[in-house]
Amino acid sequence: MDRAGNTLPIRERPPLKSPENRGDTVKDGTISDLRKQILELKKRLKQQEIEKLPLCMRRSNEVQHLYKAASRSTDQLQRSRKTVLENVKVLSFIHKKVKDRERRSKYPELKAAMLERKLDLANVLRDSDQLHKCYDHEHASNGQSQRLLKIASERKDGYDEIEKANTAVFEAEEKMEAAEQNLLQ
Repeated sequence: MDRAGNTLPIRERPPLKSPENRGDTVKDGTISDLRKQILELKKRLKQQEIEKLPLCMRRSNEVQHLYKAASRSTDQLQRSRKTVLENVKVLSFIHKKVKDRERRSKYPELKAAMLERKLDLANVLRDSDQLHKCYDHEHASNGQSQRLLKIASERKDGYDEIEKANTAVFEAEEKMEAAEQNLLQ
């Protein structure tokens, strides 16, 4: 007995016939019909597969078209991103230059403000000296007069103005020194 379950020795077995050479006998008539049906089903299956082929090709073309469109949009996005990054670099460079220019332009403004505060201080000191002379003159001529009290009050206000002017000069000098340090950076 062989693997297929045949018990006859190979020499005694009938020869295999092709589907065309097989004759219709009573025994194998139903077998022939079944073989014809199988062949017919295979032909129909192949025909259906052939009919599906254009649809599959169309879908494949659509997928390929979508892939190309996605690839183009991806490339365009990458180019746009590169352009944006370049623009950001340029704008940050311009921003840095503008900030440097602003920093440099503040120094002369601060120096002018400091000099103005020093002039204000000099004017207040000059006025204070004049008030001091008036006070000394009035005190020498009449130590109890109303005018002496008024001059003393003005003199006190003058001292307050001197203190404010000194503070303003000090603050202006600090700002100018900070601006000078910024220029050195």
